[in-house]
Amino acid sequence: GGQLSILTGREPIEDVLAAGELPARELEQLRLVQQVRLFGIAQCGLKESDSYTSFYRTEGDYVAWNVSACEPDAFAPYVWTFPFVGALPYKGWFRPEPALEEARELAREGLDTLVLPVPAYSTLGWFDDPVFSGLLQDEPSSLAETVLHEMTHATVFVSADADWNENLATFVGQEGARRFFLARGGPSDPDLLELGRGQHDQEVITGALRELQQDLWRVYESSGPRALKLQLKQALVDRFRVCMATEV
Repeated sequence: GGQLSILTGREPIEDVLAAGELPARELEQLRLVQQVRLFGIAQCGLKESDSYTSFYRTEGDYVAWNVSACEPDAFAPYVWTFPFVGALPYKGWFRPEPALEEARELAREGLDTLVLPVPAYSTLGWFDDPVFSGLLQDEPSSLAETVLHEMTHATVFVSADADWNENLATFVGQEGARRFFLARGGPSDPDLLELGRGQHDQEVITGALRELQQDLWRVYESSGPRALKLQLKQALVDRFRVCMATEV
Protein backbone atom coordinates (compact mmCIF):
# COMPACT_ATOMS: atom_id res chain seq x y z
CA GLY A 1 0.00 0.00 0.00
CA GLY A 2 2.80 2.41 0.83
CA GLN A 3 4.56 1.73 -2.45
CA LEU A 4 1.31 2.13 -4.37
CA SER A 5 0.78 5.54 -2.80
CA ILE A 6 4.23 6.59 -3.99
CA LEU A 7 3.63 5.30 -7.52
CA THR A 8 0.33 7.16 -7.84
CA GLY A 9 1.52 10.31 -6.07
CA ARG A 10 4.64 11.05 -8.13
CA GLU A 11 4.95 14.27 -10.12
CA PRO A 12 7.31 14.79 -13.06
CA ILE A 13 10.23 16.94 -11.98
CA GLU A 14 9.79 19.06 -15.10
CA ASP A 15 6.24 19.91 -13.98
CA VAL A 16 7.42 20.78 -10.47
CA LEU A 17 10.12 23.05 -11.86
CA ALA A 18 7.67 24.70 -14.25
CA ALA A 19 5.20 25.38 -11.44
CA GLY A 20 7.93 27.01 -9.35
CA GLU A 21 5.99 26.56 -6.10
CA LEU A 22 8.82 25.08 -4.07
CA PRO A 23 11.42 27.24 -2.32
CA ALA A 24 14.26 28.36 -4.60
CA ARG A 25 16.80 26.09 -2.89
CA GLU A 26 14.62 23.01 -3.38
CA LEU A 27 14.09 23.84 -7.05
CA GLU A 28 17.86 24.13 -7.44
CA GLN A 29 18.25 20.75 -5.73
CA LEU A 30 15.84 19.18 -8.23
CA ARG A 31 17.90 20.61 -11.11
CA LEU A 32 20.96 19.07 -9.49
CA VAL A 33 19.20 15.68 -9.39
CA GLN A 34 18.56 15.94 -13.12
CA GLN A 35 22.22 16.66 -13.81
CA VAL A 36 23.50 13.92 -11.50
CA ARG A 37 21.14 11.34 -12.99
CA LEU A 38 22.39 12.04 -16.52
CA PHE A 39 26.00 11.93 -15.30
CA GLY A 40 25.40 8.58 -13.60
CA ILE A 41 24.05 7.09 -16.81
CA ALA A 42 26.63 8.58 -19.17
CA GLN A 43 29.77 8.50 -17.02
CA CYS A 44 29.20 5.81 -14.36
CA GLY A 45 27.51 3.19 -16.51
CA LEU A 46 24.38 3.11 -14.38
CA LYS A 47 21.11 1.77 -15.74
CA GLU A 48 19.03 4.21 -17.76
CA SER A 49 15.43 4.42 -16.61
CA ASP A 50 12.87 6.99 -15.55
CA SER A 51 14.00 6.81 -11.93
CA TYR A 52 14.71 10.26 -10.46
CA THR A 53 12.70 12.01 -13.16
CA SER A 54 9.75 12.39 -10.75
CA PHE A 55 9.15 13.91 -7.32
CA TYR A 56 7.17 12.64 -4.33
CA ARG A 57 6.13 14.79 -1.39
CA THR A 58 6.49 12.88 1.88
CA GLU A 59 4.39 13.94 4.85
CA GLY A 60 7.53 14.23 6.97
CA ASP A 61 11.27 14.15 6.40
CA TYR A 62 11.45 10.38 5.87
CA VAL A 63 9.78 7.96 3.51
CA ALA A 64 10.34 4.76 5.50
CA TRP A 65 11.69 3.26 8.70
CA ASN A 66 13.96 0.20 8.80
CA VAL A 67 14.12 -2.25 11.68
CA SER A 68 17.22 -4.32 12.38
CA ALA A 69 18.15 -6.56 15.29
CA CYS A 70 21.11 -8.53 16.59
CA GLU A 71 22.05 -10.97 19.32
CA PRO A 72 23.17 -8.89 22.34
CA ASP A 73 26.46 -10.77 22.78
CA ALA A 74 27.41 -11.70 19.20
CA PHE A 75 27.65 -10.12 15.77
CA ALA A 76 24.76 -12.26 14.55
CA PRO A 77 22.08 -10.15 12.87
CA TYR A 78 18.46 -11.21 12.75
CA VAL A 79 17.60 -12.02 9.13
CA TRP A 80 14.32 -11.76 7.23
CA THR A 81 13.71 -13.62 3.96
CA PHE A 82 11.74 -11.99 1.16
CA PRO A 83 10.71 -13.02 -2.37
CA PHE A 84 13.06 -11.90 -5.17
CA VAL A 85 15.64 -10.11 -2.95
CA GLY A 86 16.39 -13.04 -0.61
CA ALA A 87 17.68 -12.72 2.95
CA LEU A 88 18.22 -9.24 4.37
CA PRO A 89 19.23 -8.01 7.86
CA TYR A 90 16.52 -5.34 7.94
CA LYS A 91 12.79 -4.88 7.37
CA GLY A 92 11.22 -1.66 6.16
CA TRP A 93 7.93 0.04 6.99
CA PHE A 94 6.29 3.12 5.50
CA ARG A 95 5.10 4.33 8.90
CA PRO A 96 7.06 4.53 12.18
CA GLU A 97 4.42 2.93 14.43
CA PRO A 98 4.60 -0.64 13.05
CA ALA A 99 8.39 -0.36 12.85
CA LEU A 100 8.56 0.54 16.54
CA GLU A 101 6.19 -2.30 17.42
CA GLU A 102 8.32 -4.77 15.44
CA ALA A 103 11.39 -3.53 17.34
CA ARG A 104 9.61 -3.94 20.68
CA GLU A 105 8.63 -7.51 19.77
CA LEU A 106 12.22 -8.37 18.86
CA ALA A 107 13.45 -6.76 22.08
CA ARG A 108 11.04 -8.97 24.04
CA GLU A 109 12.81 -11.92 22.41
CA GLY A 110 16.08 -10.67 23.92
CA LEU A 111 17.59 -8.99 20.86
CA ASP A 112 19.25 -5.59 20.54
CA THR A 113 17.14 -3.54 18.12
CA LEU A 114 17.44 -0.40 16.00
CA VAL A 115 14.80 1.64 14.16
CA LEU A 116 16.47 3.78 11.49
CA PRO A 117 14.63 6.45 9.47
CA VAL A 118 15.18 6.17 5.71
CA PRO A 119 15.33 9.27 3.47
CA ALA A 120 15.50 7.26 0.22
CA TYR A 121 15.50 3.70 -1.06
CA SER A 122 15.64 1.78 -4.32
CA THR A 123 13.02 -0.62 -5.65
CA LEU A 124 15.94 -2.33 -7.47
CA GLY A 125 14.64 -1.48 -10.91
CA TRP A 126 11.13 -2.89 -10.43
CA PHE A 127 9.67 0.63 -10.46
CA ASP A 128 10.86 4.12 -11.40
CA ASP A 129 11.92 5.66 -8.11
CA PRO A 130 11.11 9.33 -7.41
CA VAL A 131 13.08 11.95 -5.55
CA PHE A 132 11.58 12.14 -2.07
CA SER A 133 11.01 15.65 -0.76
CA GLY A 134 13.00 15.03 2.42
CA LEU A 135 16.14 14.52 0.34
CA LEU A 136 16.03 18.12 -0.82
CA GLN A 137 16.99 19.25 2.68
CA ASP A 138 20.40 17.56 2.34
CA GLU A 139 23.56 19.31 1.26
CA PRO A 140 24.08 19.08 -2.53
CA SER A 141 27.08 16.80 -1.99
CA SER A 142 24.98 14.35 0.04
CA LEU A 143 22.06 14.56 -2.40
CA ALA A 144 24.27 13.69 -5.37
CA GLU A 145 25.86 10.81 -3.49
CA THR A 146 22.45 9.42 -2.49
CA VAL A 147 21.05 9.54 -6.02
CA LEU A 148 24.05 7.68 -7.45
CA HIS A 149 23.98 5.22 -4.52
CA GLU A 150 20.35 4.29 -5.16
CA MET A 151 20.84 4.17 -8.93
CA THR A 152 23.60 1.62 -8.32
CA HIS A 153 21.19 -0.62 -6.41
CA ALA A 154 18.82 -0.50 -9.39
CA THR A 155 21.69 -1.41 -11.73
CA VAL A 156 23.38 -4.23 -9.77
CA PHE A 157 21.89 -6.17 -6.86
CA VAL A 158 23.16 -9.54 -5.65
CA SER A 159 20.45 -11.43 -3.80
CA ALA A 160 21.13 -12.30 -0.15
CA ASP A 161 24.41 -10.33 0.04
CA ALA A 162 23.48 -7.06 1.76
CA ASP A 163 27.06 -6.15 2.69
CA TRP A 164 28.35 -6.46 -0.89
CA ASN A 165 25.42 -4.48 -2.28
CA GLU A 166 25.87 -1.65 0.22
CA ASN A 167 29.64 -1.50 -0.20
CA LEU A 168 29.31 -1.27 -3.98
CA ALA A 169 26.58 1.39 -3.85
CA THR A 170 28.53 3.40 -1.28
CA PHE A 171 31.68 3.33 -3.42
CA VAL A 172 29.86 4.32 -6.63
CA GLY A 173 27.89 7.02 -4.81
CA GLN A 174 30.98 8.60 -3.29
CA GLU A 175 33.29 8.27 -6.29
CA GLY A 176 30.56 9.21 -8.76
CA ALA A 177 29.67 12.34 -6.79
CA ARG A 178 33.35 13.28 -6.58
CA ARG A 179 33.76 12.99 -10.35
CA PHE A 180 30.54 14.88 -11.00
CA PHE A 181 31.51 17.92 -8.93
CA LEU A 182 35.09 17.80 -10.23
CA ALA A 183 33.81 17.87 -13.81
CA ARG A 184 31.35 20.63 -12.98
CA GLY A 185 33.56 23.09 -11.14
CA GLY A 186 37.07 21.75 -10.93
CA PRO A 187 39.09 21.09 -7.75
CA SER A 188 37.73 24.23 -6.05
CA ASP A 189 34.05 23.38 -6.55
CA PRO A 190 32.45 24.14 -3.14
CA ASP A 191 30.29 21.01 -3.20
CA LEU A 192 33.34 18.89 -4.04
CA LEU A 193 35.10 20.34 -1.00
CA GLU A 194 32.03 19.69 1.17
CA LEU A 195 31.90 16.12 -0.13
CA GLY A 196 35.54 15.66 0.88
CA ARG A 197 34.90 16.98 4.38
CA GLY A 198 31.92 14.69 4.79
CA GLN A 199 33.85 11.64 3.63
CA HIS A 200 36.73 12.51 5.98
CA ASP A 201 34.32 12.72 8.92
CA GLN A 202 32.79 9.40 7.91
CA GLU A 203 36.22 7.77 7.73
CA VAL A 204 37.00 8.98 11.26
CA ILE A 205 33.72 7.57 12.59
CA THR A 206 34.16 4.31 10.67
CA GLY A 207 37.66 3.89 12.09
CA ALA A 208 36.34 4.40 15.62
CA LEU A 209 33.56 1.89 14.98
CA ARG A 210 36.09 -0.69 13.77
CA GLU A 211 38.03 -0.30 17.01
CA LEU A 212 34.81 -0.70 19.00
CA GLN A 213 33.95 -3.78 16.95
CA GLN A 214 37.31 -5.38 17.71
CA ASP A 215 36.93 -4.64 21.42
CA LEU A 216 33.46 -6.16 21.40
CA TRP A 217 34.69 -9.23 19.51
CA ARG A 218 37.19 -9.89 22.28
CA VAL A 219 34.45 -9.62 24.89
CA TYR A 220 32.03 -11.84 22.96
CA GLU A 221 34.70 -14.51 22.37
CA SER A 222 35.89 -14.55 25.98
CA SER A 223 35.09 -17.43 28.30
CA GLY A 224 33.37 -15.40 31.03
CA PRO A 225 29.70 -15.65 31.99
CA ARG A 226 27.12 -13.99 29.73
CA ALA A 227 26.12 -11.44 32.38
CA LEU A 228 29.70 -10.25 32.67
CA LYS A 229 30.04 -10.00 28.88
CA LEU A 230 26.97 -7.78 28.74
CA GLN A 231 28.38 -5.54 31.46
CA LEU A 232 31.69 -5.20 29.66
CA LYS A 233 29.85 -4.53 26.41
CA GLN A 234 27.83 -1.72 27.97
CA ALA A 235 30.99 -0.15 29.40
CA LEU A 236 32.64 -0.19 25.97
CA VAL A 237 29.59 1.30 24.29
CA ASP A 238 29.30 4.03 26.96
CA ARG A 239 32.96 4.92 26.48
CA PHE A 240 32.46 5.05 22.72
CA ARG A 241 29.50 7.43 23.10
CA VAL A 242 31.54 9.78 25.28
CA CYS A 243 34.39 9.69 22.77
CA MET A 244 32.09 10.52 19.86
CA ALA A 245 30.50 13.38 21.78
CA THR A 246 33.74 14.97 22.97
CA GLU A 247 36.45 14.15 20.44
CA VAL A 248 34.86 13.87 16.99
